[in-house]
Amino acid sequence: MIRQESINAYRHLKKTGIINQQEFDIVDYLLRTGNKAMTRRELSEGTGILISSIAGRVNRLLKKKVLAESLKRKCKISGMKVTPVFVKIDRQGELFK
Repeated sequence: MIRQESINAYRHLKKTGIINQQEFDIVDYLLRTGNKAMTRRELSEGTGILISSIAGRVNRLLKKKVLAESLKRKCKISGMKVTPVFVKIDRQGELFK
């Protein structure tokens, strides 16, 4: 289970403008679903955000080190072997420096 401190830290990212609304929606969805690594298609289906938008937002979140990549696995939707992502929980310590 994700601790409330982690959720609050990512809300702080949104409030300060470090991440935008769609980026926040992705992070929020991952945290609300137990921060299990998900593929971009799985995120698209879960959040209702178009896959083209998910891909761009995930790439930006990876560059900002908010998300990290996991080991490759088959996507539950496409069946293709891809690299899922998850929220870097250790990032929250950097937020309030």
